[in-house]
Amino acid sequence: MGQIVAAGRAAKGWKVKDLSSKCACKPQDIQDIEQNKALAGAKNNALLGKIERHIGFKLRGKGVGEPLSSGKPKKK
Repeated sequence: MGQIVAAGRAAKGWKVKDLSSKCACKPQDIQDIEQNKALAGAKNNALLGKIERHIGFKLRGKGVGEPLSSGKPKKK
């Protein structure tokens, strides 16, 4: 999972500090996730949801690493 976060962040040209400010967390929280040091819990689950939305990749459940879909049908 850490590699997915790091790759998604790098693909957007963001530094750790950029992603952390978008997710309203500490840069150390992002670094811990990227280095797979973060423990499971409600706080980290909420943070993973924010990271998913910003980098555009699933980090939880089935299909980890796949692009995040909005769940809404596309307009024609």
